[in-house]
Order: sequence, then structure tokens, then C-alpha cells
Amino acid sequence: GRTVQYIPIKFHLIANTDGTGRVSEMNVLGQLCELNEDFEPLGIQFFLKDGSFNNINNSTVFSNHSGTVNTIMTFQRNARALNVWVVGEIADNQSSDGQTLAYYSPVKDWIVIRKANVGPNDATLTHEIGHYLSLPRPFLGWDASAYSVATHGTPAPVVSPGGVPTELASGSNCETAGDQICDTPADYNLGLGWSNCNYTGGARDPNNELVNPEEQLYMGYFLNCPDSEYFFSPMQEQLMLADLASSSRNYLRLDAVPPVREITDSPVLLSPIDSVQLGHYNAVNLTWQGVQGADAYVLEISRVSTHTISPIRMVVFGTNKIVTGLEPNRRYFW
Repeated sequence: GRTVQYIPIKFHLIANTDGTGRVSEMNVLGQLCELNEDFEPLGIQFFLKDGSFNNINNSTVFSNHSGTVNTIMTFQRNARALNVWVVGEIADNQSSDGQTLAYYSPVKDWIVIRKANVGPNDATLTHEIGHYLSLPRPFLGWDASAYSVATHGTPAPVVSPGGVPTELASGSNCETAGDQICDTPADYNLGLGWSNCNYTGGARDPNNELVNPEEQLYMGYFLNCPDSEYFFSPMQEQLMLADLASSSRNYLRLDAVPPVREITDSPVLLSPIDSVQLGHYNAVNLTWQGVQGADAYVLEISRVSTHTISPIRMVVFGTNKIVTGLEPNRRYFW
């Protein structure tokens, strides 16, 4: 097998100025696990830079960050990690195809993603890291205008709306057309709005041959395939590994290798014990039994057992936390 390469990643978790709205740390950790599963075939694994998140409370960054890219975001960018900004919405329309879920900025060399697309079963960030590691979309040239018979006629034009030569279904011009990656078949943004994982839309290439795109590429826009079946093609993998090995990525090469130990146990909550009624509410000391190998814990406190309504959340280094700001005569779950 390959030697594993470790990439430090810094998640910037944005909230409103009053601290509300931030993505849950559990979702980000679930996303990290998803990334490590998706990139395992390449021998790439991601780890939290400094073992921590960067929390920023700023309503502008949270809901319309475009005016802050050269100020607060540039000041907070980590120079020795892949930077991922998790915001509420992406308002500066990066796409003519409607809602932008995430994007990679080559100028700033960072990724911005909506919190709704961060979690254990979402490949949006995997797709954007593909861009970060140099990959184009398989439908290069059709990015801004997905193919349709009504708009572009049939057969498809020899040159795409983006000015890139249109790749033929036969692949005979694959080195000079489309994404110029020969093991990703012709695709004219055919996944956009397609409701399943089997394209039967009948698009025809400039030679009037039927186009058969690969629906399960991470870099494509077919969003309705089973999560476990998406992949990078072998040539896409080679290109990403070459980008990672280039001098422009030297800043990712940290001497420190993260401790790779699998944690299978869960913390045991010690006190307060279940259903106990405390005589005080303003400084409640929560304590738990540590877990072998764990450096930190995610603590969640909520009025409901599902932890879905305005939970208090924090990362704790240690096995206890004194919590203030709780209300009297209320039931809390932790």
C-alpha cells in the first residue's frame, strides 16, 4: 500500500455576532470521518490542525462573507493548513445555477461551505477538496450553462459555452477537450437537476453519438447516487497526488504526524447523576470518566434529550467542566 500522507485542516466555525447559528462540532467531526473514508484509497488522511476549531462570531461572515474575504477571513487564515470556512449561507452567487453549496477559491486557496452541507454523509467537501487539489469538473466548459436541447440544440456544439472543446462520447479527443482527463467520460453538466443515478437524458455529442457520463464521480454533479459508490478516477487520483507533492503545497507538510489511535469507548458520565435535582443552578460541575486515547471531548447541554433546541456546545480539554448560565427550575440533558 501507499504511505499515508497527513493533511492538516483548519475548520473555521462561523456564528452570528451573538454566537448563534454555528454548525455543531459533532457534524464537523462526522465530516472529518467522511473525508478520511473518501480519501483513504489515495493514502490521504486529514487531521485537525492544532487539534482544535477556530470559532468566529461575526454575522457578516456568517450570512454574506464576500465583503470579509480580504479582512477578517484573510487575518484568520491559517498559513500551515487547508482552510475550510463553515458559514450559514453563501450569498455572493458563485454559480449561475442557483444556490452555491460550497466553492474553492484559487486566489485565497481556501474552501467556503454552507453548514447545511457539513456532516457524515455529505460529499460536498470531498468535491471541493478535489478542486483544491487541482481537479476540474468532468464537464469543464459547461459549468455555467448545463447542456439542454432547448438551449444548445442537438447534436451538442463543437465548442462548449465556456469556450472549451466539447469532449466526444468516443473519448477520441479526451486529451484536448472537456476536463482533459481521459478516464472521465464526456459529461455536459448532465447531472444538474437529474433526479437519479442513471442518466438517460439522451444528450448527443457533436458527432451525434449518445453521451454516457459517469454518474458516480465525486467531481460530477449527479447528487443522487448512493454515498458509498462515489469515487475519484485513477487519473484524477494521480493528478491530486501530483498537486499534493508540488512545491505550492509545501505549507501542508508539517513534521508532526497526528497520533493515529482508534477510540472505541465512550465517556461515562459521573456527575450529576441521571435525574438528580440539584440545589443550585449557576455553577454546575459536570464530570465524566476519561476515555483511553482521547485528547478532548465535545460537551452538549440542552433542554431536550435530542439536543436539537439551542444546545450549549463546547470542546473541553479534560474530564470536567463548570457550566454557568443555566436557568433555575429547569430540566437539562448532557
